[in-house]
Amino acid sequence: MISEYTKDIKGKKTIIVDESENRQLVQSGFLKKGIVVPEEEEKLCTEYECVIFDIGSRMDKYLERVNYLDVRIIVSSILPRKAAITGEFLERMKQQGEQKDEKIVILSGSRSLQKAYEKMYGVRLIRMPFIEDPFRINQESYRFLQLLLPL
Repeated sequence: MISEYTKDIKGKKTIIVDESENRQLVQSGFLKKGIVVPEEEEKLCTEYECVIFDIGSRMDKYLERVNYLDVRIIVSSILPRKAAITGEFLERMKQQGEQKDEKIVILSGSRSLQKAYEKMYGVRLIRMPFIEDPFRINQESYRFLQLLLPL
């Protein structure tokens, strides 16, 4: 959805780099929608206005890139099966002192756990509205993306 917004709505030349553990974007066939996985990363800075890194839950990749990113958005979940991974990620960010510039968006999870994580890790978690089709931006998702990415 973020790539659709930057590319189609804002007219920015956009690319997604899939660095997740299982290369889910590549395997799911999203390559047909204009998402590519370049092997030569040096081209990214000169050829694209927006580079979106999908790192899955690879904290190592995040720490490699954090100082080079203009906008940092972390999308996660605090559902019971994902809460531990999100908590570990937030803890490592806190230890690194890196969480001050991030926008941390949660897709799902309880409001009580959201408040507990905000207090525990000293961050604000932004709740993403339900979006039926991530490839079609409606009025609600447009407003959300405008606030998240004021390009």
